[in-house]
This record gives sequence, structure tokens and C-alpha cells, in this order.
Amino acid sequence: MMNLADVLVDIHPMLLPEAQKALETDISQLTGVLEATLDSRHASGCGILVEYDPEVVSADQILHRVRLHDPYSSMMGMRDNA
Repeated sequence: MMNLADVLVDIHPMLLPEAQKALETDISQLTGVLEATLDSRHASGCGILVEYDPEVVSADQILHRVRLHDPYSSMMGMRDNA
């Protein structure tokens, strides 16, 4: 049985829609990521929710990849879905 976790990463709300879509696509293609979804409903106005397998990829690795698109991004929260 796969152990899953979620991480919410805050991204700058002024990131252009094309850049947001590129970010979502890039994160979705990381090995160990099951789903990456842009979420405009969270507190700061823009974020990406990532469901992943922590045995394959870490939240820090995901954040590092997000920061290639938005250097000011920050981790807002994590949840282990075990």
C-alpha cells in the first residue's frame, strides 16, 4: 500500500496564468507526484496543492522545483494521508 502525503505551496498571486500552468505541469511530472493542482481559494490567493509519495519525493524537493518558477514561494502546510 502506497503512503501518500499532501503539501500546499504558496505561490505569488501575480504569477501570470501561463506561468502558473507551466508550474502545475512541471510539478505534475516529478517522479513520485500523483497530482498537482492550482488552488486559488487558499488564504494568500494562489497556491499549488501537491499529492505525492514521500518514499519517492520529499516536500523539500517539491518546494525546490516550485521555486524554479517562483523564488518567493513557501510551504504552507503538509498532511500525511497514511
